Amino acid sequence: MRDPLILPLCAFAAGIAAARWGGVSPREAAGACAAFAVLAFLSRRFCPRCFLLVPILFVLAALGALDMGLQTHIPPAPAPLDSGGVQAVQGCLMENGDYRDGLLRLKLKLQPGAGVYATIVAERDTPLPPIPVAGTVVALAGKVRSPRAYRNPGSFDFGSYLARDDIFWTLSARASTYRVLPGACGPAWRAVLGRVRQSGLDSLDRVYSGDDYARGMMRGLLLGDGSGIRDVWTRDWRRTGTYHALVISGGQITFVTMLAVLWLRFARAGERPLLICAVALGWTYALLCGGHVPVLRAAAGFTLYACARLLYRPTRLVNLLAAAALAFLACAPEELFDASFQLTFLSVAAVGAMAMPLDRKSTRLNS
Repeated sequence: MRDPLILPLCAFAAGIAAARWGGVSPREAAGACAAFAVLAFLSRRFCPRCFLLVPILFVLAALGALDMGLQTHIPPAPAPLDSGGVQAVQGCLMENGDYRDGLLRLKLKLQPGAGVYATIVAERDTPLPPIPVAGTVVALAGKVRSPRAYRNPGSFDFGSYLARDDIFWTLSARASTYRVLPGACGPAWRAVLGRVRQSGLDSLDRVYSGDDYARGMMRGLLLGDGSGIRDVWTRDWRRTGTYHALVISGGQITFVTMLAVLWLRFARAGERPLLICAVALGWTYALLCGGHVPVLRAAAGFTLYACARLLYRPTRLVNLLAAAALAFLACAPEELFDASFQLTFLSVAAVGAMAMPLDRKSTRLNS
């Protein structure tokens, strides 16, 4: 088979869908996985000529259902915070703060496996503080609540979204209670990236200081920061179907990595250092832009392409795409039902399955 990872991807995705829509529990999925694994082993052991593909695909489907069941389960909150009360908390900032809608939003880790999503409101005598960077120790006091979500069927589940980052509460605080404590916390690399990202945003603010539109758009286009983009500015982008350009994704990663490739090519570097540097630059840029899933997907796809080139393997686009999709679904099976995930992989799969073969065929006919 020319693209051997397509069938495993379909089986794994089918298992995720079965767990979501068919109500397959993790216990049932684990039992099915064990049963089909035994069947595949017995077939291989006592009947070498038997067709092993079907039981192996069923094993992958069961693994997909098991992964979906385990990762969508929200564990109970481990830290002693009482919802509905006013409490003082102290924690480590997991990522740079974000100004949006006149509020400062922070993700704080209180202890291993427990965090809080804080929203800070300005007061008449106390404006919002400067944006803190990742690795800052912050103290706040405010009203603690459990995450709330709309109860409409199919609506965004805010609680599950926060639980993926081990965040189990929201906190509403006034700016007067906000304090930055001495010292640093968290991984050093995350703090370095946070400072570099904030430095880049500050540079854009200085360059476009007299133009709010240009400043907000450039912050979104270059570093994925949408805090300065007003809804009225994006209407034309939405009407023309180009709003996705304001989200850091495959286009920006491709541009950055191709710039690195061209620069090293002119420097007469070999293919190996060229690809390694391009991959490193792609991942660094992805993390500087906030490390959101769309940009990580693009960086992972380019990394698989580079690995195939380094190992002198044929770089078949559809097979690389299937490998990237399997990796991301294994880490976050809920992505299968996300419109961004579907658009990314289906559009690139269409290019790899139809456009590229037609292009090769027309090239052969014209040569």
